[in-house]
Amino acid sequence: MAAVHDLPAFVQANGTATTIVLENLTYGFRKPCILDVKLGTVLYDEDAPPEKKERMIQTAASTTSLSTGVRLTGFQVYANDHPDPLLTPKKYGKTIKPEHLPDGIARFFPFRSPASPTCVPPSIPAASNIPPSGDVVTTPDGIQPGLPLHILLILLTRLLEALERLRAALASAEVRIVGGSILIIYEGDWASAEKAARTSESVSLNGKTTASSEGLDGNERGAFDEEGEDEEMITVEIDENGQLILDDVVAASPVAESFEENDDDDGDEDSEDEDEPRLFKLSLIDFAHTRLVPGQGPDTGVLLGIDTLIRLIYERRSVVRALVDEGARLKNPSCHT
Repeated sequence: MAAVHDLPAFVQANGTATTIVLENLTYGFRKPCILDVKLGTVLYDEDAPPEKKERMIQTAASTTSLSTGVRLTGFQVYANDHPDPLLTPKKYGKTIKPEHLPDGIARFFPFRSPASPTCVPPSIPAASNIPPSGDVVTTPDGIQPGLPLHILLILLTRLLEALERLRAALASAEVRIVGGSILIIYEGDWASAEKAARTSESVSLNGKTTASSEGLDGNERGAFDEEGEDEEMITVEIDENGQLILDDVVAASPVAESFEENDDDDGDEDSEDEDEPRLFKLSLIDFAHTRLVPGQGPDTGVLLGIDTLIRLIYERRSVVRALVDEGARLKNPSCHT
């Protein structure tokens, strides 16, 4: 992280200073497409008031959180030829059912044919017979978001690899994460995304990926207890090149060990790559209620959520890969999501 100057700091009694620095995770993206995925089946901390516990239990049961471990909490996407993002509000994720999650993922990862610049995406209710949320943002006429198929395929493949590594790390971490999210950011500008895809490791378009992303359908799943007491914080990021970025983590945590083994010790690389385009960034965020629980295993609700997200993105990649393999060409006025 770059040095921070002239920021107010809290000076402790022993003379050491503590400064809180907020990072702009969208830095380096020209058109950041952003999705916040709420993780876990338990949405309340153990010391929450009874009324909040009851409210959060009802929220989990009435949304996709309880059964799938994920909830889409709103997202934005860009069209290559339009300066403003197309927004899907938080209420969308609270109204859809588990069977509509693939539609949500397709809307966040749309594809677009360069030959069909005027193709208009369908409204959310029309696409999957989802009841209107009441405040769904209307897509401007003539605007279609999405990346070209070949870039989207590379993006989804790299993202799956990063999610698999993240899952492996959290599967070995005895923690409880309440209210945490996975934040996915990817480049919606075609030229920047194309350049970033070309500079990342080569990806075979026939579906074969590197060893780190193998086993998308065969992860071992375990059952563990879900009690805990110690409070700690974990923040991790994974970029499109497979580099895992660690900001704050308990040194003794298995997550710390797992990510440090893959982290790059060359501090000069960050400054050299600041202006290089990014294909995507994957971050774990919102850890005000995260605690270590030694001897009690990982957070099975969070792992369920990551497994669901991996499955959804794997399914989306299968659709995109089939179209690439078939040499499909989107024709105006047809529109695909």
